[in-house]
Amino acid sequence: MWIVSRKPAVALLASMCALFVGCSSEPAPSTGEPAATVASPSPASTPPAKPSEESLKDSFAKQLGSIPQTRNSERRGDELFFEGPGLKGAPTAKWRVRIDSVSIEPSGDSRTPYRGVVKSSWYANDQQVLPDMNAKMTNLPIMLTNTGLAQECWALWDPELNAWGW
Repeated sequence: MWIVSRKPAVALLASMCALFVGCSSEPAPSTGEPAATVASPSPASTPPAKPSEESLKDSFAKQLGSIPQTRNSERRGDELFFEGPGLKGAPTAKWRVRIDSVSIEPSGDSRTPYRGVVKSSWYANDQQVLPDMNAKMTNLPIMLTNTGLAQECWALWDPELNAWGW
């Protein structure tokens, strides 16, 4: 139940009273102030619209481009190109990331109602970088994975921000 009043103190007292079981049912003495109006809560709102797969791809590309150690980022369809940290001690590498698939499913949490999964293939200097499934490691430089990205990664949809969070 929501209490709406022009006088915040009256609304606060009415709200506090509603929290206690022992509130009196006797009418309050008249103070000359307008009485608080009780408004019914709005019916349960419909769930937010499911975001598009393209929005997930766009967010993935934006997240990759936000990494300070990357430069010369470019997107061509489902492929991303950039220069960034190298592998095994190499100072830099030319990277290509291919978005292989995306999926969006309900998350079960009303605050972040959708979970988007991006599966991608990563290449450093034209050599594919495969994850080590036994060690559960991406084998990507930590500077690239610190932002939540990997060969298989996920993001949660924030309907208030209308954006994916990695």
